[in-house]
Amino acid sequence: MDKGSQIEELCLYDYRSLPTGDQPSGSSRPPARQYRFHLESQIANGNTTALDIELAMRYLAGTEFENRPCEEGALFFLDPIVNPQREIPEDWDPATDSDGHNPSTEALSAQAHSIAAYAYFRKYMACPDELRAIVRDRSDDRFPRMTYQTRADDQLENILCAARHATHAAAIDFVSPAVLIAGFAFKTLVERVDLDLARIPLYRPLWRALDRWQRDLSAEETGGGKAPERNEEACGAAGCTRTTQHGGGPRGWGCECASDLKPWYCSKECQDIDWLNHQKTCAMKCTIPPPFTIMSKYGVLSAVLKGMMVLTEPIEHLEILTDDEDLLDPRNGTMLCDFDLPCPFGTPDREVHYVLKRYDLLDIL
Repeated sequence: MDKGSQIEELCLYDYRSLPTGDQPSGSSRPPARQYRFHLESQIANGNTTALDIELAMRYLAGTEFENRPCEEGALFFLDPIVNPQREIPEDWDPATDSDGHNPSTEALSAQAHSIAAYAYFRKYMACPDELRAIVRDRSDDRFPRMTYQTRADDQLENILCAARHATHAAAIDFVSPAVLIAGFAFKTLVERVDLDLARIPLYRPLWRALDRWQRDLSAEETGGGKAPERNEEACGAAGCTRTTQHGGGPRGWGCECASDLKPWYCSKECQDIDWLNHQKTCAMKCTIPPPFTIMSKYGVLSAVLKGMMVLTEPIEHLEILTDDEDLLDPRNGTMLCDFDLPCPFGTPDREVHYVLKRYDLLDIL
């Protein structure tokens, strides 16, 4: 699988969709090809947002810039999509005014947030040499991004941005592998300072998505979750047969699996794309250890995250209500209004239930 296809599978599809083939009988989740078809149809119709999303994926895949991934280039195209200067009016009534919440627009927004989450996650996990390259890319006149991020090499800012974009995607029930990876990286960091992600109001939709995936994972585990023996001669990602490092090699983080069971990967993309599958047998389930450099600033990190638990004013999210959401749990916010719209990704005869929610401090504590 080439890097373009890997970025697509990581960022463009919901994890509950199959990478290939048809969906299981009775599933209401669009098949993976539907997500790609939706983007391609929007590009064919001249939608500039869809075209910018396609360009962002090319920059992440390394096909548009010096034959290497360029996170700053990808984010340059995504910034206007994922950082709109738009607020929900206080008197907005979805029954009479759904402008700005067109299902097709929401779908493109979710995919853009997913790609942005992955780009920021890559920056968060970057080694020193990669961070230096990112800073150089940031100084390139082609990618003026100072409006949206002050320091490209600030790993705390990078993971907070990754979590924010992952939350936006999760809020409208689009949970790609990239959303999960960025989410669990942030959740691991929060837990390292003895906090609970569920108690940070801003990220409540992301927490629900992570919790749902962990429950799905537990339901899938059979036979004790025995890991396959490591193949010393090939990459551990399904479909990859490379035997040497590719594109800079894998990330420095490691799990605690026995050496003969710990998979080897040829690249970061293969490592990321296999992460969800490896969690079925990993000794460090649902954990992505943070970079050493960010943990060396424990005091600052702890203060920033604790500060996010205190709301100065309520937070409002437009979300898609999922079937398994507990409406009686006060941590899931207060529903202000609701309405139905067609599936954002064009699944025939399927509607989704949108809700406008408010999160107050007392809902979370």
